[in-house]
This record gives sequence, C-alpha cells and structure tokens, in this order.
Amino acid sequence: MSIRLELDKTDNTILHLNFEGRWTWQQFSRLSYTLRQSLPVVKSSRMDFICDLSHSDSVPPGVVRNLQPMPEADPIQGITIIVGGGSFVMAAVGLLKIVNHFSAQQYFTANNLDEARRMINDHRSREPKLKPLPLAFIPEAAAGD
Repeated sequence: MSIRLELDKTDNTILHLNFEGRWTWQQFSRLSYTLRQSLPVVKSSRMDFICDLSHSDSVPPGVVRNLQPMPEADPIQGITIIVGGGSFVMAAVGLLKIVNHFSAQQYFTANNLDEARRMINDHRSREPKLKPLPLAFIPEAAAGD
C-alpha cells in the first residue's frame, strides 16, 4: 500500500504521515528524504508530526534501526507522535528512547489523533511561538506503490 502525507485539518504546522495497509521502510525512507529536503525552506515554522499507524496492516521489521532521528535538535522539527501500532510499537518506541537519548525528547505514542494533537499543543505551550506553515509547503511526493 502506501504512506500518505497531508496537513492536519485543524493546524497546518502538523503533518500527518498516514500508513496504510502494508508499507515498507524503503517507502518511509523516500518520504523522510523528501521531507528533510523540504523542511529547511520553512525557517520560521516548527513542524510536528503525527505518524498514524491505525490503518497499517503491520510494521515491517527494523523499527529501531529505521527510526533513528537526527543527532541534534532541529528547531524546525518538533515532536513526533505515533498513533496505533499496538503494544509492539509502544515497546519499540520505548527501546528507541533507551538507545538514543534524543529520541526520548522527540518520539511519543498516543492512543488516538485527538490525544496526539493535545500532546503536541501541550509541548508547544512550553516552546516559543512560530509562524504558521505556508499551505504551499507540502511536497508533491507521497510514498506509494
């Protein structure tokens, strides 16, 4: 299947990565590369991410290896909330936080999209305010088969 990228319906500084059906780490890597190339264009906007695994059939092997974050905090990249995926994903995120200290500050899990948005808003309330993201930012590429 695919990984679709779209703006949050209520906040255009939150990007959703919607994982649908069976997807691969290669698809995720291509989309991550596209995002990393596009984010520096928006210097004044913090971007937070919701990775929604609710409609994913399964998570491919290699979660910890493939979710390594950038080594230093990027002021543009906010936090990543992972929704769905069950106890396996929760355990993998916990392991990732042990392996990489920066991950403990960047990756979180939530039970649903509303909880994910609340977590992002709580985190942002402790951070400086940034300008909203221009709507034209979203890259055209979305990983798919």
